[in-house]
Amino acid sequence: MIPRPRFPLSAPGAGPKKGSLTTKQALLTLLIAMLISSVAGSIELLSHANNMRQETEQRIQQQLAVVNGAAAEAAFQLNPDLAHQIAYGLFSDSEVAWVSIRDDFGRSLAEYESPEQADSTWLSQYLFGDILHHQTDLAYYMGSDMPEAVVGKIELMLAEGYLTQQFLARIYTVVGVSILEAFILSILVIAFFHLFITRPLLKVHAAITQTDPNHRPVA
Repeated sequence: MIPRPRFPLSAPGAGPKKGSLTTKQALLTLLIAMLISSVAGSIELLSHANNMRQETEQRIQQQLAVVNGAAAEAAFQLNPDLAHQIAYGLFSDSEVAWVSIRDDFGRSLAEYESPEQADSTWLSQYLFGDILHHQTDLAYYMGSDMPEAVVGKIELMLAEGYLTQQFLARIYTVVGVSILEAFILSILVIAFFHLFITRPLLKVHAAITQTDPNHRPVA
């Protein structure tokens, strides 16, 4: 009886499933790259949201500080023309949806409000809900022998929809860049593995499967 070989011989011309191995490797690499890009993109978005909040608050506080003296003068003199000029200057900023200057009796000297405002969403409230409203007292200097007197108030509301649109525009940019980076990283990793690992292993596998275990070298 002819002994059966321990390892069955492959059919003539049969080789490893190169396409299947390469496809699985490519999919796994792409999945890992997408995961890494998603984590990195999420961290970048959180950082951008915090920076945007801080920059917006700082910018609004600086604007209010700049106009405080002139607005206090308008409130003390009950000058609506000057108050309108100051309020309109603040309202011309796309971030501002409503601005009001009032005297110390609560009477409106100037007020501007955007006629159309986007509906509030959970995302806009979560990101900017606590920084939308700003107000400051208008302190007027009466003289060296008298303390500053509060003669009015200036208030403004930021445009919630505008801030959210700016943030979403950043999200689209980050997502697009992350997807592009994931594909580029996947291509580079796949090419590296194929050239230095997969292809040599496939050659070794092909050589092993084509070897006849019954063949004995001649002494």
